[in-house]
Amino acid sequence: MSENGQKVCRICLGEENDLDNELICPCKCAGTMKYIHIECLREWLNSKKLIYNGERVKSFFWKALECELCKSAFENQMKSKLF
Repeated sequence: MSENGQKVCRICLGEENDLDNELICPCKCAGTMKYIHIECLREWLNSKKLIYNGERVKSFFWKALECELCKSAFENQMKSKLF
């Protein structure tokens, strides 16, 4: 939370002001690390993907869909919002 009591994104430090990019709590983190914008989380997860190009296919892999801080897995309901 910011000094004025607003929720703040742990990635961009922006406040919640857009319904299309709401702040969510996808893991067990608390305090100032609790909230993240859906778009910030999506961008962060996309930076973690590995892409393998075969002769006929392209494969995408993620090591794990979990928080790097608290190590809790992102809930299935968050996965549906992200992808």
